[in-house]
Amino acid sequence: MLKYYLLVFVLAIFTYSSPPSFGQNDYLKSFDHHYSHAQFDSCIQLIKKVLPRYQNNPSQKIKLLNLLGKSYARNYQYEEGQEAYTKAAALNKERGTLSKDDYIASLLGICDVYAADMQTDSMKVLLDRVELMIDKDNRHYGHFLLNRGRENFEFNTLLAKGIFYKL
Repeated sequence: MLKYYLLVFVLAIFTYSSPPSFGQNDYLKSFDHHYSHAQFDSCIQLIKKVLPRYQNNPSQKIKLLNLLGKSYARNYQYEEGQEAYTKAAALNKERGTLSKDDYIASLLGICDVYAADMQTDSMKVLLDRVELMIDKDNRHYGHFLLNRGRENFEFNTLLAKGIFYKL
């Protein structure tokens, strides 16, 4: 539940940091309502509507693409979620890794989509890349351990349980 409000807060930052336009508060109120009521289709439409405003602001666009990927994944649209996360990671890498945290979030989001779609064998390369970049005090470290446990759960249950106990 806390994640939903955190996402609304992040969208509020996007909305208030963008150039003023007509109906900006309506977007925020609408996104808050739809996400808190698990209406992910509406969230996806709203994010797609807001996304073109950030063509010249890559750091905000990356955050929105990560939110879009998460909304798609929670709506069981795994291919679209993977595509949004991949675009965010590619944009971040293309810009010389604007934000290490956003890049890690994109890669872990792709891993979430793989895990939800039962493609745990595809996660190894991404998780190895994240492991090289992440510190134990990073805010995404718990998410990383969760995905590492998911990756190993099918084939090595004892290792996965050991990873889950670190959480």
